[in-house]
Amino acid sequence: MALLPKISLTLENKCDKVDICEKTGIYSVGNTGGWGAPNIETGVVTAATVTVLDTTGTSTLQTFNILPTYTTGIQPPYLAFDGASWSQGDGAYKVVYSVVGPGPITYTNNEQYVLFCCNLQNCIDKLIGKLVEECDAIKLEKYKTILDQLEVLKYGVKTAFACGNFARVTALLTNAATICTTFSGCDCSCSCDC
Repeated sequence: MALLPKISLTLENKCDKVDICEKTGIYSVGNTGGWGAPNIETGVVTAATVTVLDTTGTSTLQTFNILPTYTTGIQPPYLAFDGASWSQGDGAYKVVYSVVGPGPITYTNNEQYVLFCCNLQNCIDKLIGKLVEECDAIKLEKYKTILDQLEVLKYGVKTAFACGNFARVTALLTNAATICTTFSGCDCSCSCDC
């Protein structure tokens, strides 16, 4: 079997940086797509990019060059890019990881999608913070209701993503963003009235 590159992407908690982890692994009986004989070594890679596209794969949104991280003898998995600038919002994305070796021969990962709900999670965390500080019973009940709605939407987003229903992911995230925007306009403490 030929090299089968593997990658993972995770957002940092402010949602504006992405960490890219190279996860191809070393060639073995259980990982025939890994680095090393009979496949290529990391030291002979001439280009390596991670491309983030819309879920249809037609629009390139961001590209990351991770070639400088490839050195002979490096043991995967390893952090290929720590804190790369990220300018996309919450959503589902297609990820294409391409590695160019001698020949030149290009190796790409299996079809891969990622789901980012960083902004939604931060909104939920902010709401939980308000719940802890709230002293008005009516506002507290309102915040609990909003929190329940957001948690249900987050669960729905994850379920839709797992089923490959990317249009539903987008619709649910849009609904959640509307609730978060409305909620964030209400910056109350015990002494104000929302």
